Amino acid sequence: MPLPLRWACKEAVLKYFGFGLRFDTREVRLTSWRPDHRFTWTPGTALAAYTPLLGKGVENWAYSNLDGYCLALAWRRNHEQ
Repeated sequence: MPLPLRWACKEAVLKYFGFGLRFDTREVRLTSWRPDHRFTWTPGTALAAYTPLLGKGVENWAYSNLDGYCLALAWRRNHEQ
């Protein structure tokens, strides 16, 4: 996966949790890239302590590389929906 796309995915995760780039991007460990343009990740030790929403809903993580632009999205759906 190209470095700019990896960066976009890490940034999307951190922004999803409200940290933005104030948190160390190395705490977001990208673990897989799926053919449907979704990715998976795991938190580092420090990030895990600050992500109370993790596992409380259905998190969705998607990426794309369009015309040289890298895009990553993160969104959440509650279990109740």
